[in-house]
Amino acid sequence: MIGRARRRLLLGNLVVLIALTAVIAAAIATVAVQLFEQDARTRLSADASRAASDLQGTGDTDFAAEHAITASGTFYIVWGTDGRSTFDPAMVAGLPALMADAARARTGSAVAVDRVQTPAGPALIDTRVVTAPGRRQEVLQTGVSLATVEAAERRVVLAAAVTAGVAALLSVGAAILLTRRAIGPIAAALDRERQLIAAASHELRTPLAHASAALQVVRRHPDHTIAAEDQVLTTVTEELARMARLTEGLLQRARGALPPQRTEVVDVDVVTRQVVDAASPRARETDHPLTLRAGGAGVVRADPDQLQQALLAVLDNALTHTAPAVAVAVETHQEKGAAVVEIADGGAGIPVSDRERAFEPFVRLTPGRSSRGAGLGLSVAQTLIGALGGTVELRDNNPGLRVRIRLPHAPPDNATPAR
Repeated sequence: MIGRARRRLLLGNLVVLIALTAVIAAAIATVAVQLFEQDARTRLSADASRAASDLQGTGDTDFAAEHAITASGTFYIVWGTDGRSTFDPAMVAGLPALMADAARARTGSAVAVDRVQTPAGPALIDTRVVTAPGRRQEVLQTGVSLATVEAAERRVVLAAAVTAGVAALLSVGAAILLTRRAIGPIAAALDRERQLIAAASHELRTPLAHASAALQVVRRHPDHTIAAEDQVLTTVTEELARMARLTEGLLQRARGALPPQRTEVVDVDVVTRQVVDAASPRARETDHPLTLRAGGAGVVRADPDQLQQALLAVLDNALTHTAPAVAVAVETHQEKGAAVVEIADGGAGIPVSDRERAFEPFVRLTPGRSSRGAGLGLSVAQTLIGALGGTVELRDNNPGLRVRIRLPHAPPDNATPAR
């Protein structure tokens, strides 16, 4: 009887583990595919809007010179009022689907974004009518190749399938351990899974949290006009734009390439103020007094998004791990050829003996600080600041924690911030 019960328990654990692994792998693959498709549509809409504006303002000659096929696979077709293509560097205007979309647009019918099979592979096509001053209406078609997106999707699906297969094999051993040692091993596996998901989503969590907090501010004042909430709406717009850029970076990494870095000279005070403005709605929502004292930190050479993300990670860490009504202060100044940003809170702080471990991913310490969050904020900030040639240091704030970020100034010949 004991042997039969053991076999039944082993089989039950094995079935549950295999099914759970398959569902998780399928869910991750599904979400990734949806993100890739949405990213392609977002990029198509932006490219089409820019191209339409150029076509309206520069004329066909300059448009042709500036809108050849891009390295990313975006291409353009312009149709005249006679139904003939006047610009087609990709030589795809003869495809029946493209001709039909252009004809519908000329009749005034709305044309949705279409998925078309081209000789180079599948592509998303945006079709719209463009009217330039002093000229007749033209039809502009903008296409974004889905070849790299589909390749990324295949890699994600393949990775999910391989992971599910390997996990299924490992589940045999895990099921035996579960039978012998109760639920210890499965708890560890679930914890590793939680860490993996937290690491994948951390970059997008902060802008989503700030945008959500800003919208909550708007909802509390339904009688306000749009103009009255302009600052809040600006924050939401900037956070969503930053999230789009982060998503593009994730897509680049999914393609096996590092995302491009926008290295330029930036004013640390300006970026810090933008970070504080973005976090202010959430600070009000959580009842944290948030202040900024800009002391002229100077300029550094950095990727603005990367610097903003690092500062947001530290500020979000302070708002997350301190109790409501605890003040958070942000200060900037310069010293010895470097820009310094300090983010301080009046919470429980971190003991000196634990400060090294505080930079390790998923480590959450310090009694008295909230247990919310994934334990990634300081780790992310240290990685990003380190990539910019700077340092992150933890100090006492008496009481609380002071995070000191130091970045070398830009050389004198590069001292004019980009606008």
